[in-house]
Amino acid sequence: MRLLIGALLVAAAAWSGWWWIGSGREVAAIRDWIGRTDGARADAVSIAGFPNRFDTRIAAPELRIGNVTWSAPVLELMRLSYRPGHYIVAVADSQTLATPAQTVDMETERARASVVYTDGAPDRLSVVIDALRLSSSAGWSARAETLLIAARGSGAEGTELGLDVTALRGPDGPAIALHAEGVLTPDASGRPAGTLRLHSTDWPATLDLLSRTGLIPPRTADALAPLAQPDDPLTLTLTGGRITVADEDMGPLPLFALPR
Repeated sequence: MRLLIGALLVAAAAWSGWWWIGSGREVAAIRDWIGRTDGARADAVSIAGFPNRFDTRIAAPELRIGNVTWSAPVLELMRLSYRPGHYIVAVADSQTLATPAQTVDMETERARASVVYTDGAPDRLSVVIDALRLSSSAGWSARAETLLIAARGSGAEGTELGLDVTALRGPDGPAIALHAEGVLTPDASGRPAGTLRLHSTDWPATLDLLSRTGLIPPRTADALAPLAQPDDPLTLTLTGGRITVADEDMGPLPLFALPR
């Protein structure tokens, strides 16, 4: 009995030591990434979850990509200590996107992601956002019941991407459902390249909402209107750091510029 108790105590001490070493490395890696990444900052990084979890809490994270800045009160990275390649990411119910043109406040009931790494590289991703509400300093608002994003590596072909948005609407518009799918690969500058097929249950309402939010200019929405047929998707081409829609008469219509 004494030998058994002694063995259990040794095992508990070894596990405790391993957790403390692992948790220290986890926090150090995140702090190092924030410190060496331009546009990234946070007030503090702490960790809990002993003995079986690494639950890392990042206070007041902020990430600037180009002229777009994302921020939130808190972001949590959670994983089981014995599953180093699988993270659950939880974001606070309030987030902010700031651009030179406007600041968009985002409220959600839940915003979580699952990220799985294989051999040190991201292999698949899923994002679930419930009860999304957007409010802009430019005077518009919108909401959606759910937003789902899924991505997985497909070898040399690139990354398969899917997106679904349900019950998307502005303050006075009908409910819209959106679906997008395609395969993307990084180009020489690190931006995604490839094609996405975008489906909508109501193209006029979709183009009107995109125009109101400032995502596309009104003239672009007018040009896209004849191309957006009720039963057909729009094919979005990502190349050279831009998203365009091809038109046989007018050539490529630019929609968005992509950050690196």
